[in-house]
Amino acid sequence: MTDAEVMAELRSDSPLNIPAPRESWLPYPYFIATDQGPQPVDRGKARGAFAVHRGGDGWHLTHLPTGALLGVADAPGAAMEVADAIVGIRNWSLPEEPAAIEKDVVSAMLRSRGLRHPRKVRFWTPSAIARPAEHLGA
Repeated sequence: MTDAEVMAELRSDSPLNIPAPRESWLPYPYFIATDQGPQPVDRGKARGAFAVHRGGDGWHLTHLPTGALLGVADAPGAAMEVADAIVGIRNWSLPEEPAAIEKDVVSAMLRSRGLRHPRKVRFWTPSAIARPAEHLGA
């Protein structure tokens, strides 16, 4: 099935990606949300509802169900550590944006562990399934 066929099958209330196995960080293909629509990532690693891949400005931590970029780290391990730290804050398997209080907690944890705002993309980038939102960490 082509990427276009996969995207055509996605309903507006379905997740952009299915969470990965939770045992360990494994190679896992997924989609990220961009201003041009969902884009495939072939060389990422994922665990549970989070994924990490190399972007032009560092290592991107992504929320799999929405494809939203959470933050950018200097090393993959830092992004993975943050994912492990925030996993208990909410049910991340849901394809929806966190509540304001959840965003505040997650933003503080991202900053305290050295993750930063992406330069050209909003923190909680709306995907084809998520409505536009405020920046996470703003």
